[in-house]
Amino acid sequence: MAQNGGTASNVDNTDDDDDDGRGPVPLNPGFKLPAWDHNPANREQTRDPSVTPGPVPEYYMHNGQRIPYLATLLSAARRWGIPWYVLAAVSWQESKHGSHPDTWIPRPADGSVGPMQFTPPTWEQFSNMLSQKPNERGKRRIDRVEDQLTMAAFMLHTAANDLRSQKFTDSPEATMAALNRYNYRKPWQNDILFWAEKYAGGGAVNGGDVTGSSPVCGSDVDTGQLKTVVAFVRHQVTRLLPNGLHVPYIWGATGPDAFDCSGLMVQAYKSIGVNIPRTTAPQADSDMMEIVARQPLTGAEGLRPGDLLFIDNGYRLAQDLSTRFPGRYVGHVAMFLGLDKDGQPEVGEAHSSNVGLQITNFKTRWQTVIAVGRVKGITTGGGAAGTWARPTSGYAGSPFGMRDGVQHNGLDIETGCGTPIRAVADGTVILSSGDVSVVGGYGQYILIDHGGGLHTGYGHEQQRYVSEGQRVSKGQHIADVGTEGRSSGCHLHFDVRQAAANGTPWTGKPVDPMPVLREHGVPY
Repeated sequence: MAQNGGTASNVDNTDDDDDDGRGPVPLNPGFKLPAWDHNPANREQTRDPSVTPGPVPEYYMHNGQRIPYLATLLSAARRWGIPWYVLAAVSWQESKHGSHPDTWIPRPADGSVGPMQFTPPTWEQFSNMLSQKPNERGKRRIDRVEDQLTMAAFMLHTAANDLRSQKFTDSPEATMAALNRYNYRKPWQNDILFWAEKYAGGGAVNGGDVTGSSPVCGSDVDTGQLKTVVAFVRHQVTRLLPNGLHVPYIWGATGPDAFDCSGLMVQAYKSIGVNIPRTTAPQADSDMMEIVARQPLTGAEGLRPGDLLFIDNGYRLAQDLSTRFPGRYVGHVAMFLGLDKDGQPEVGEAHSSNVGLQITNFKTRWQTVIAVGRVKGITTGGGAAGTWARPTSGYAGSPFGMRDGVQHNGLDIETGCGTPIRAVADGTVILSSGDVSVVGGYGQYILIDHGGGLHTGYGHEQQRYVSEGQRVSKGQHIADVGTEGRSSGCHLHFDVRQAAANGTPWTGKPVDPMPVLREHGVPY
């Protein structure tokens, strides 16, 4: 949270630097990120070194307005001499770029609010300081996304300036002084340096390259449903089967261990509870598909991750003849995934039996795209909230049912270690344990009684924040995703149980979580 590192008496409110307020404040070309502490005990959200931050969203919806989040962040960073990847790290740490469900709910402890989590007293102090700058007149509002990003960059700049009139990038001491002013807790500061290094492309950024890699970090997918759709395709392209081979292309296959082109798209959208037609031409012709671009196309300008590319692959099968595009054959479909770190398009597809599933830059194939379709009714902000909260972000992995000859009594939700886990609804914690004699292969496990004979369970956490007998509320942060117990990687094991008559944990009947989640407005 953005807070004062000291009292009003020991904080310099003059910002007595050599900046005339007209900017931009220059970056030091020799800047290096200070090193983060590699002792996991001295970090919080980044204890697992394999965890990665999410992409900076291109746009953010707030109060009915579409805010250019990425452009505003870059502009604020440039104006006040803060490397963009540091400002992005603060945004991710504080609110997951505003996607945290409590972003705009003031914290009970200090009232901090917004994507950069400012406390009202700190906001008032730095707002007054900023208003004294030439070309910075006017009242800044804590409830405005653009002002939050600007104020965070200004605060970091000003805090660094407290140290012998240095800028943020002038020295490691100035950098750490600024982070300390923003939040004095050392684990928080280590998390920021960790995230910043990841955003910058890994390793200390130096030698004049203070811009780092693309802030989109491989994709400009906003948080929410479309992120899940895109993540599904990426996962299938890179996933290895038990035989060590990649998931293959097989005509007519719709998963889980083989796909054809349209089958991959069907399952990607089914991961968020949206059913699109099974084959390519009906997908292109469907009323649920908004056509956002038509031939000729030369690149990805104007496209959004999750958009479907309807392609003429040269075959002339009757089943591929389109009614929306008379005389055209839609024989193939692919998905626009976003931009890579070099700003080049990434397209995912189940190409053919020879090529298999792949992610490509599509450079020489844009001329084959007949049209681009966008599934209607899906927002980049995640869609309408259901009666339950999402237990965690990510996408559906291993489902309920038989797995390798053994019953799997839940749904695996694939996401990064350290990702918050939330109670889906109000209830009472009836089990919270890391005792393997109690929880077995789950490593760490939480079970919540929601009343009415319904329990939900959460397994493999790396950290638990609730105890038995504790009341929890819908959306409350109860744990962090991990890979404890019998687990092959970071994910949440989520299960739903019909409570036994005596209410004893483990004795209730497990049921398939997927339809229960969808019934409560939470698609995966």
